[in-house]
Amino acid sequence: MIGILFLIITFLFFMKYYGRIKAIIANIKESINDLDNALRVYERLEDSNMKSFVGNSIRMSFVQIREEIFSAITSILKSSGMFVNSFNNNIDMIQECRIQGYFTNVDDTFF
Repeated sequence: MIGILFLIITFLFFMKYYGRIKAIIANIKESINDLDNALRVYERLEDSNMKSFVGNSIRMSFVQIREEIFSAITSILKSSGMFVNSFNNNIDMIQECRIQGYFTNVDDTFF
């Protein structure tokens, strides 16, 4: 009986973070699509003022993707029972994910 209760609680806990990670993946896909569209427009522009405007949009897309990646890292660590407030910075969180075996083939330059 305790085993079944444990499985139900584990499943509900997993589903909570699964939904969050699924939403993060959707946001990353949307940001990549926005970035792709902005790059296409940027290549066709002749006006330098518009290039500056579109260039800022491209930078913001990169920032949004980066923030979503760190949001995913936070969700992964929380689902492992870790307290993310105990880390000094994002790199410490990435290192913990590597220790836990989540990021095995990711180069430091990616982050």
